[in-house]
Amino acid sequence: MLTTQGVTTVNMGATNGYVSLTGGKTWINQGTLTVGGDDLIYFGVSSGGANVLTNAVGGTLNLSSTYSTPLQFYTGTATVNNAGC
Repeated sequence: MLTTQGVTTVNMGATNGYVSLTGGKTWINQGTLTVGGDDLIYFGVSSGGANVLTNAVGGTLNLSSTYSTPLQFYTGTATVNNAGC
């Protein structure tokens, strides 16, 4: 499990870079998470699993990427829980 607090930004130098949640991983955001540039969060790349992104109470999820679908699904399951804003 990964828990982030404060300011977290997904913005790679590579074109259409991504952070993957795969193999049954859980990411809990308790701060401000921004997916920016032309990047994305990719669920289930290569090994599937039950993968979860939770934006906790008081958290903020900014999907400001220019990529058309900044939350992308490949295989397994993907769950996004938004208790924040």
